[in-house]
Amino acid sequence: MPGYEFTCKCGRNEFVVRLMENRNDPVTCNDCDGEMKRNIGREHAGRRHQPGNWPILSDALGCNESQIGESRDMARKHGVPTEFTSDGRAILTGPAHRKAYARLYGMHDRNGGYGDP
Repeated sequence: MPGYEFTCKCGRNEFVVRLMENRNDPVTCNDCDGEMKRNIGREHAGRRHQPGNWPILSDALGCNESQIGESRDMARKHGVPTEFTSDGRAILTGPAHRKAYARLYGMHDRNGGYGDP
């Protein structure tokens, strides 16, 4: 069941778990008995609002630690500049980057999603 943030005029904040159909129903404040209202901004504070939470790290398109330099140079040479983590995972910045980099190695992501190029 999802949880929602509520804020009162007195400044109290409370996290409430409830059914989605009741998500906007008011909550009574325990401090002042006032009506708390849903605070959508507080619910989303600190979260990245980037579709798919890019960049992603790919083990499947990664390389051995000893091949990071070679893989980086090859990707750049073929027009798909790609960085790698210290353990060799490819850092993919978006759906188009993932598709181009996979294609470079003759691979295809069948689970890429409908919004992918």
